[in-house]
Amino acid sequence: MTYKAYIVNFELLYVSDESADVTAVLQDSILAEIRQASTNGFNAIVGLMLVDGFLYKDNQAFYSLLNAVNEECKKLNIKKVVLIAGMCADYQQTLDNKNIPFEIMFFDFNLNLVYQSYKENINQLPEWNPNTDKFLFLGGAPARHNRILLLYKLYTSGLLSKADWSFFKPWVSDDIAWCRDALSFISDDEYTNFLNNCDRSVDDKYSESKDYSKLSAKDLKTQQTHSTKWCQDPGWIDPSIFYNTSLSIISEGNIYSPAHDYNFLTEKTWRTVINKHPFIFAGDPAQFKYLEQQGINSFRQYITNPNYAYIRDEDERLNAVVDSTFDLLYVLHTSQEQFKADIEQNYQLFFKKVKQNNQLLDRLRVDFNVDIVEIDKWFNQKSFVHIVGVT
Repeated sequence: MTYKAYIVNFELLYVSDESADVTAVLQDSILAEIRQASTNGFNAIVGLMLVDGFLYKDNQAFYSLLNAVNEECKKLNIKKVVLIAGMCADYQQTLDNKNIPFEIMFFDFNLNLVYQSYKENINQLPEWNPNTDKFLFLGGAPARHNRILLLYKLYTSGLLSKADWSFFKPWVSDDIAWCRDALSFISDDEYTNFLNNCDRSVDDKYSESKDYSKLSAKDLKTQQTHSTKWCQDPGWIDPSIFYNTSLSIISEGNIYSPAHDYNFLTEKTWRTVINKHPFIFAGDPAQFKYLEQQGINSFRQYITNPNYAYIRDEDERLNAVVDSTFDLLYVLHTSQEQFKADIEQNYQLFFKKVKQNNQLLDRLRVDFNVDIVEIDKWFNQKSFVHIVGVT
């Protein structure tokens, strides 16, 4: 079978009309594009699910959408549908069990964002600097235990004297309430002093990210948030920030209902790897397991409690993250050659996975006759905003 495939975006996160049902809007858009593709002589569809993949789509509403797509494709004599997932791709058996005859392929979208940001400067990336006696802790949305609560533990331990970090004080009502509740065991004065002492950004660009996930679709559009430097290049952090520190605490992304799958890594991990940092991992144990399954050296062999990241109780695990940071800062000075080898292993793994991404793009071009212009349009971008859309 010779395929001529058309790329359709299967991922719409929000629309300007906030009263509209996003899934219904997405389904209408997908079906309309498939009909047009069939009219134009295409006999295969490549559906993009790059930003979240199946992370929030393992639900009946999305499977109903796929069934509707399948029925339309059968009517139009579309011979093949491929879904390219950027996260949480291990759902082929689920589709098979539901008699949805689509093939799932995996394209590590978060790794690709980081690669696209740094690829023109690879040769200028500095080597690991083990001599700073400092660590890097890049936060994000504060209303996470591995953000505000971990920062508080670092603050009270005195470790922030050895840190460069970013932290945004909560600024929307839900986060203000969540964060105060997370630190309900301290007084109001202590809480205020903590926020004031810890509010910090490593650069102007990174602070632009704080509004993205908190604004309504209408505000995102009217305030032109997608035009900010952060939205246009979310993978980039100046390498000097990594060179001026010797290791990172990775505060990985959490999930929220209805998601339940931690088989993903965000730009936070891949950016640490390409910038040649050893790290302590602050995330869910299932996510840490996935990280190690990818072949990433987690550096836990250097730590007094090598199973710190697998502790189920979150408060206990975050205490272990603090202790492990002390451990790693200390041992950096006595095991530099071993660390360099492990850092290089991770760095080479990053480019092995870039090659795997590129092999998928080659398959689209060779096996599915997708135009290189379309491949560049969707995949070879530093940003994600062309995918999530505001209509």
